[in-house]
Amino acid sequence: MPNEPTNLELSQGITEVKEITSEILEAMNAFSDRVDQRFNKVENRLDRIESTMVTKLQLNGLINILQENKVISSYEAKTVKAIS
Repeated sequence: MPNEPTNLELSQGITEVKEITSEILEAMNAFSDRVDQRFNKVENRLDRIESTMVTKLQLNGLINILQENKVISSYEAKTVKAIS
């Protein structure tokens, strides 16, 4: 048949597809590595934030102490508690 590719042409086509596939996989791996690095940075930032955060219970305890020592008024205490 005149329009059928030869074995050499088929082999070359397969080789091209393999090369393109390899390039795509390399690009995907590079992208994946960059995304992982970005997520690691975000995760580290969240860990730092969480380590310095106070719980609502701790905050309410501090508000009560400040109110008892007349550092803040009961109105201010209520306002802060309403926010948290």
